[in-house]
Amino acid sequence: MKRVNKTKITKLLLAALPLLGGMLTTGCDSKDDSDDDDVQKLIDNTSVVGVSSFSLSADSKVMGALDSVFFSIDLNNKVIFNADSLPKGTKVNKLVPVIKFMGSPKSVIISMTGGSTRTGEVNYLVSSTDSIDFTGRVTLDVTAADGLTKTSYLLKVNVHRSLGDTIVWENTGTATLPSRLGNPKQQKTVAHNGTAYSFLQESDGTYTLSTTDSPKSDPWQKRSVAMAFTPQVRTFTATGGDFYILASDGTLYSSSDAMTWTSTGEKWNSILGAFGSDVMGLKSSGDATLQCTYPGGVSAIAAPDFPVEGFSPLCSIVTDWTPDPIVFLVGGTTAQGNASNATWAYDGQNWAKISEAPAPALQHATVTQYSIFRKRGLKYIEYKIWLLLGGTLGSGLNRGVYMSYDNGVHWQSCPALPSLPREMSGWSEADLITLPSDMEAKISDAWTRADYTIDGDTIIWKCPYLYLFGGYGTDGSTLNDCVWSGVLNRLKYTPIF
Repeated sequence: MKRVNKTKITKLLLAALPLLGGMLTTGCDSKDDSDDDDVQKLIDNTSVVGVSSFSLSADSKVMGALDSVFFSIDLNNKVIFNADSLPKGTKVNKLVPVIKFMGSPKSVIISMTGGSTRTGEVNYLVSSTDSIDFTGRVTLDVTAADGLTKTSYLLKVNVHRSLGDTIVWENTGTATLPSRLGNPKQQKTVAHNGTAYSFLQESDGTYTLSTTDSPKSDPWQKRSVAMAFTPQVRTFTATGGDFYILASDGTLYSSSDAMTWTSTGEKWNSILGAFGSDVMGLKSSGDATLQCTYPGGVSAIAAPDFPVEGFSPLCSIVTDWTPDPIVFLVGGTTAQGNASNATWAYDGQNWAKISEAPAPALQHATVTQYSIFRKRGLKYIEYKIWLLLGGTLGSGLNRGVYMSYDNGVHWQSCPALPSLPREMSGWSEADLITLPSDMEAKISDAWTRADYTIDGDTIIWKCPYLYLFGGYGTDGSTLNDCVWSGVLNRLKYTPIF
């Protein structure tokens, strides 16, 4: 395994970026006027009554493309609503509706109650350009041409109550680490095949393995682990196959279930992380440091400026252009004691320093992949990014949050909205994982992301939550006995289908 320059790996990482995929649509295909004309021609019954389409008139003072907002007509519940809610803060007290009907109604009355600026009734057939206050309850009563047949609708202009691009953090419900005895001394939590595995040293020196598929909603299964050696808890690692951990003397142990451990016969200084089904690490050979894999057995001399401790978790990227994943790590300290701000990547054969716009020189920071959304026209485009946060910077704790759109080649500060709230203290050596939690809502109450199912009038979808475990505060030795959960608000919005 020889070192090469960064060009090859950098190009592969950039090529692995998604092509503006994962879009969230803000509407459905609308019928054109000819469809309405065809329907109208078929209707000659004076008792026919109903709304065939509903929209809002354009008003740039309210928001751009207001007339393109799509409204659904729920015939069962007689509700007309915009499933994709308008941005938080949108003023809806003076909006002009555009309504088309089946047949030729004799009467159309819009009634407003509880509004912030207006109440009362509007005769829509007489005053179709009159504005409506949607801040209260608004109903639409339509009477057919026969003067006898009537139907009523509830009109709703939904506005998001929260900023969609804010990551909301909380530690309620998952407030403490999943130990058996409380106040654990050490912990390491990893995600493996959709399950969280938390390996802890208890307050009495014993060890616990706790597992759950959803720290947000499911209870932890806690089991005592009998260890025949003294483990380095922070080296606990899951690969695509097995689990690995280092003993206090550097011996590498493996396990298929994280309960029963077997020596591999290898002795390493540290574990870098998973590379597919292999585990990667560092070991000494004379005065040199070797980068190595197990059970692959590949090893090579590390570059002098390669970090030997304090680096971030190893991040894996699967691409269509390489037979093996590409992995990268950020920050750490070199063998000479110099803080590193570089991103190093490995493509299955070579390590290379790939960062062109590096992050700060963080030690013991954590990284995970997540989603953010940017509006393009009427659509919100989903982008996969890497979030880098926590750790130490110089002599203090880092409270900054950094992100990379291109797999660690370029890093930049996050916008203010995804940053950490003031109530979260800094930390170092914390673990950040992403796992989905089931969420559900009534279909007529809102909107659909990609992965969802329908059960009657209920929609169920997977919402990816961030979970932050443990870490050390300002003294660097007291473990934070807490689990924070975070989620981008937009991912909690009821999906559009």
